[in-house]
Amino acid sequence: MARKVFISLLGASIYRECVYTKENFRSQPVRFVQEATLDMLLRQGQWLSTDAAYILLTETAEKNNWHDNGHEREQYEGLCTRLKKMSLPFEVMTIKNLPIGNNEDEIWKIFETIYEQIQEGDTLYFDITHCFRYMPMIVLALINYSKFLKNTVVANILYGNWEARNAETNEAPIMDFLPISTLLDWNHAAGQFIESGSVSNMMNLCNDVLIPIMRDSKRRDKETLELGNFVKKLNELVSDFNTCRGFNIIDSKNLNFLLNSFEKMNVDLIPPFKPLFKRIIEPLNSFSTKSNAQNMIHAARWCFNNKMFQQAVTLLEEGIITLVCERHRLNPFDKDDRKLVSDAIYYRGKTSDSEIISPASYNNPANMIAVKDIFNDKEFITDEFVTKYTLLQDTRNNYNHAGMNKNKWSSKALIEKIEGSLQFFENILSGEIGRYTKKTEETEPVLASQPIMLINFSNHPYSVWSDEQKSAAATYGNVVDIQFPMVDETGDETYIKSLADEYVQKIMSHGGNSNVVVHLMGEFSLSHSVLHRLQNAGYKCVVSTTKRIVEMLDDGSKKVSFKFCKFREYENK
Repeated sequence: MARKVFISLLGASIYRECVYTKENFRSQPVRFVQEATLDMLLRQGQWLSTDAAYILLTETAEKNNWHDNGHEREQYEGLCTRLKKMSLPFEVMTIKNLPIGNNEDEIWKIFETIYEQIQEGDTLYFDITHCFRYMPMIVLALINYSKFLKNTVVANILYGNWEARNAETNEAPIMDFLPISTLLDWNHAAGQFIESGSVSNMMNLCNDVLIPIMRDSKRRDKETLELGNFVKKLNELVSDFNTCRGFNIIDSKNLNFLLNSFEKMNVDLIPPFKPLFKRIIEPLNSFSTKSNAQNMIHAARWCFNNKMFQQAVTLLEEGIITLVCERHRLNPFDKDDRKLVSDAIYYRGKTSDSEIISPASYNNPANMIAVKDIFNDKEFITDEFVTKYTLLQDTRNNYNHAGMNKNKWSSKALIEKIEGSLQFFENILSGEIGRYTKKTEETEPVLASQPIMLINFSNHPYSVWSDEQKSAAATYGNVVDIQFPMVDETGDETYIKSLADEYVQKIMSHGGNSNVVVHLMGEFSLSHSVLHRLQNAGYKCVVSTTKRIVEMLDDGSKKVSFKFCKFREYENK
């Protein structure tokens, strides 16, 4: 079991009685601050027989203050006697003949002597009241050293401030310098984040420092909660980068939370925290706090700067495809639409003649139209764009397949190619945000004024439609299926309203009312509610009309089938 360990240096001077205080704690009049700090620690939590206290003694301190009546000018009980009278539940051990520290060798000897007493997983409580002037620096170094090598935890760095005592009440405050050590920990964690993008140390600090405070209602405050939420969202944001979660990166909710919470943050827990966190979020200032596909390009740069090269090349390629989808009013979250972009750029790499694109390659005429539209977009997709994009694809494949192909690039060459691709696409996108996400009127295709997407909100997916229905749907553009839900027959009006709101949001997420038509067929009450909402939002809604065909069979039974006739628009009053 991990121990609680109290470590304190005893001085050699004559000490006067004083009452030590900290928050709700008030000691008895004592000469030795160790009596007060140990009394306070025992009141704060249970100490066991397996725990320990170490008192560090120079030769003079042992003679003057450890034993009784050590001073000729004034006689009083030594610390040894005083601690025995406290009936402590653990053993008090002395480290004798400690050097004074007159040179570097003696200082290192002090460091090594204290470190030797520490065991794996100890929780350390330091009292540095009577330390040598250099001792606080040794303690801070020892803290970080033992944390790394022996997984220790530091609970307190206490100092009885005799000099600040109230002369009338003879009370002196006990100060805890743990926040200084904590600041150094956060500084190291922030440096690790800035250099490598790792949030692990900050998350560990939250678990070790903030969570216990947040569980204690008396110590919990707004600043503590804000700091904990800040680190949590930062971890989620970095996880999105690390795992290439494009939707979350574009959506930017975590980023928006971080930037907004930083502006409101008033970290009283440790005052220097805010400049530290300002430095942490500086690399994120280039991102848009609103939903924006260019955030994927910014995320690629962030990953590259933090040596996350595979994530960088992945986000860059997928970000470029997303931007082209938006520019040509395709659905960037539909894998088939994304493939159309790759197809178009592939064809451009082969020839400048769009006639190479065969209608036989696409069962939906609208798909071929979309590919040709991208193919002919030479304002944005220049010859250099195609060359750089093709190299980007090769680079990503080379990375993902461990270089096991004919391109035996060195790691240096691979990184240089990623950086070159990143710089090129950053340059062409460096203008006003959104500049390339929509084409100008002068370069709009002929069909741009017409719908480019039919959302099929029904129980019959596009894959089972007849050739006639698919041909008729081609005039609306690409077809996107949204499965009509099973409607609970026992649900009331509130249930239908909630369901309608949910699916209208899904439909609207695919595009604006000027380029989306909704094929709406399903349970009547939900269809009516969805239709009402979509029409109020300016969407055109259509229904399939069919001809019922009845065929009499030889056995006298009937075979009923339905033949698609046309799409009919819902009346909009």
